[in-house]
Amino acid sequence: MDELTIASRLPIVATDSYLFQTRYDVDRLAAKGVLHVRLRDPAVGSKALVDVFATHLQAGGSDQIKHC
Repeated sequence: MDELTIASRLPIVATDSYLFQTRYDVDRLAAKGVLHVRLRDPAVGSKALVDVFATHLQAGGSDQIKHC
């Protein structure tokens, strides 16, 4: 998913992404989804992990679309 980016000074230890399958109107032309990274904070210890998410959601639309 090239549209989402997470930059970090901390080491990234895991990544995952999910592409939403349902899109409507003109937004269907752009990929929508969520990106997840897991960061390790060496200053706190090797077991200190932080999960960060970035998302690209449907813009606007009717009330019916917003509830999908």
